[in-house]
Amino acid sequence: MKKRLSILIVITILLCGCGNHNIKQNLEKTVTTTSTNNEHITTESNKEESRKIDGFEKADYENFNSSTKKRKLMDTLIFVEGESTTKIEEEDFLGFILSQEDGKDWVVSLTDKPEKDEQVADELLKKNIRVFGSYLGYSDTYHMPIIAACCSEGGRIDEEQESGEFKTIWDFNKYYKERFSNIEASNAKITSDKNSNFDKKNEKSETFKIEENKTDQENKTDQKNKTDQKNKTDQENKTDQENKTNQENPIKESEQEIAALRKAKEYLNLIPFSYQGLIEQLVFDQFSEEEATYAADHCNVDWKEQALKKAKAYFDYLAFSYTGMITQLKYDNFTEEEAIYAVDHCNIDWKEQALKKAKEYLNYLSFSREELIQQLEYDGFTYEQAVYGVTANGY
Repeated sequence: MKKRLSILIVITILLCGCGNHNIKQNLEKTVTTTSTNNEHITTESNKEESRKIDGFEKADYENFNSSTKKRKLMDTLIFVEGESTTKIEEEDFLGFILSQEDGKDWVVSLTDKPEKDEQVADELLKKNIRVFGSYLGYSDTYHMPIIAACCSEGGRIDEEQESGEFKTIWDFNKYYKERFSNIEASNAKITSDKNSNFDKKNEKSETFKIEENKTDQENKTDQKNKTDQKNKTDQENKTDQENKTNQENPIKESEQEIAALRKAKEYLNLIPFSYQGLIEQLVFDQFSEEEATYAADHCNVDWKEQALKKAKAYFDYLAFSYTGMITQLKYDNFTEEEAIYAVDHCNIDWKEQALKKAKEYLNYLSFSREELIQQLEYDGFTYEQAVYGVTANGY
């Protein structure tokens, strides 16, 4: 009996030992599986993050390399990466070919002013870059998809550094501001020259006027002195009252508010801004929201005229429909009223804008007549304007 009991105890111990071993193996297997799954989730998460930067999604080449998809994906915000290999320079188009690491190519559209911006394209050649922009369609001329870096939603080009990080070397919004600043500077110089010539022309006549008015001035002096004395007394009384009021309700600008106002005026001398756009720019320059708002409230600007200036600057290098320009100005934070005022006062021939827009498309895309008319209508042109634009381009 004791022998049998001993045998049972041994068997039980063996069974328990085997059970623990199996449990340990299963536990290790579970931990390994869980760890692998967590790594997989983390990797997928990082992969997803790397596919999107600042609202631009990394382009899957096959999704965009087809003329049948051009309308569905038009204006999609994407970015592509590769080497800029060949400059493209045509009458109304400047850009280059970007070759991905896998050998697949893109056309990158920079601007429509080759004569002004040729140097820009030269500086970007033979560099490993990322291009952030909007999808323009498939080019039947070059047999590859097109990305436009001239995109107001944040189009830019980043260059890969030795460290592997990317640094912005071309920014559409900055490029636009610089171009507009140059236009303003040129206009200011022309105005200055005209005023200078006008002043010289009238210099002699002013001398005669001074002599002629001298006697009249002397006669008026006595009367003026009497009037000045009365005004002085009234002003002193008014000043005393104002000083008393100011002491009761003191209002004083801070140094930072004065600095923000000065900065706002500097910007407005060069570039048109909306009210909200100016505040955002000043906040970006490290002024507080209150200081930036103070500056925008005290810079004595007609925001409708700012919208008009902005519209004219856009029309200098891009084609828009009436509604398309309103949409663009509202994107720039102008109110609808300001945007409508601008397009109503910019003296634009909308048929000619349709013609220019159609020409822009035909520079790098192929359309049938009906497709091009539909595309222009999609851009906000009326049917009549679209037909004119297409017909004027020989379609």
